[in-house]
Amino acid sequence: MPEHTNQEKGLKGSLHLSQAVQNRTYLLVHWLGYGLLGLALLDYLHIVIPPRLTDPVWEFQTMGALVEHSAVPLLGLIFVFYRYQGYVGKREKHLLRFLSWVSLAVGLVYLLMLPLGAADTWRIHQANNNQIVTQTAQQTQQLQQIKNQLNQATTDEQLKQLVASLAPQSRSLEIRNTQAFKDQLLAQVSQAEQNIQTQAKTLQNNQKLALVKSSVKWNLGALISGILFVVTWHLTSWARKSK
Repeated sequence: MPEHTNQEKGLKGSLHLSQAVQNRTYLLVHWLGYGLLGLALLDYLHIVIPPRLTDPVWEFQTMGALVEHSAVPLLGLIFVFYRYQGYVGKREKHLLRFLSWVSLAVGLVYLLMLPLGAADTWRIHQANNNQIVTQTAQQTQQLQQIKNQLNQATTDEQLKQLVASLAPQSRSLEIRNTQAFKDQLLAQVSQAEQNIQTQAKTLQNNQKLALVKSSVKWNLGALISGILFVVTWHLTSWARKSK
């Protein structure tokens, strides 16, 4: 008797949940799942529209965005297919069958993005290198022209005119030793050429590292996402049964 009384005191003020509350909880989970799928669809449309299928940068960034947003539809599918023993309405049964097949289709799309991601990585790497090489060549050519002009300048007046054309703030420059001044300018131009090469190499390495990191992350993400969508399709075979 005392033990029963203690239990009643322990339950005093507590809330008893009925089977109806459990059913509503399941219903809430399902509605949340459908809502997440709707949000995921909006995200996907926003990512792929407008398409630029011949642009490797757009393809690569789109792949990354799709991978980054894959968790939302996966969670939505989990909530939608989270079921317990009982009956499923006819309309929802058709919807679940459709979503099961959609899981397979989306999974295959993610898996098919793998070769595209690898190809786009290489194309972007080549384009970045070509751009850096072109810019470096242009800058080096400009410095080479300055070198030629310095070598052709033999008088103080010619040097002053050349320096004034390159740096207008140096118009009042005084030259005491023409050859020494010319050698100093040539040394500065040579140092600028070395700096350009060093900066180009650093930029190439930084761009390559950032590209490789993104490629590894997004390709592995596409692989994992594709597998999870296919597994979802496999484990929801009950939704595709005719009876």
